Formats: sequence, structure tokens, C-alpha cells
Amino acid sequence: MTIDIKPETQKLLDEEVQSGHFHSVDEVIVESVHAWRERFGAQPPTGKPRKELVDALTPAAFASIELDLGHDRGAAPLSYGPRPKTAAEAVAHIRESRKGNLLPSGVTIGDLINEGRA
Repeated sequence: MTIDIKPETQKLLDEEVQSGHFHSVDEVIVESVHAWRERFGAQPPTGKPRKELVDALTPAAFASIELDLGHDRGAAPLSYGPRPKTAAEAVAHIRESRKGNLLPSGVTIGDLINEGRA
């Protein structure tokens, strides 16, 4: 495997090896990944496809739920369509509209949240 890194990163890796903290650049990388996993509670990849939150939102899970949007209390309707969607229909709509919206391989929702905090 060939990895392209910035000169600053190469210098940092070389300094760590030369200082005697690590025996090789490979050891620096392996130890860094282990420390990152421990710090953030990440698990090594299993090779299994990652489950998406939306996969838990099956219409069957919401079949018995009725949405109370306040229409009976004189509140303004949320939409002016023919009728409000049932929970199962809303879930089906979410699942359909997110098709093709996948995270890049190796990226998690947590990564995106942490990136947004930076």
C-alpha cells in the first residue's frame, strides 16, 4: 500500500521514530489507530455492512402509532395535502428519499458530528 502524506506529517512520524518512542512508522500508525479507537469507543471494521439508522425505521415499527398533529384543537395543519401521512407512510417516504445518500466508506455519523464541531 502506498500512502501519500504531507511533509509535515512525515516529519512528525520521523521525529517519533528517531526519539525512540516507536520502532517504526508502522508502529506509530498502529498505536495511533488503537488510541483513537479507545478514545472514541470505535470498533474495528467487521466486514459486515453497517446498519443505517433509517433501516430501524421500518413501517411495521410504527404501524400502530397515530400522529397527533393538533388538528382537533384548532391548530394550523402542518401541510395542506389531502390528508396527513400516517407514521408508516412518513417512514416509507424518508426511506425512499434517502436512497443513494450513503456515507463514504469508513465514515460514520460520529465523524461528521465531530467534524461539524471543529
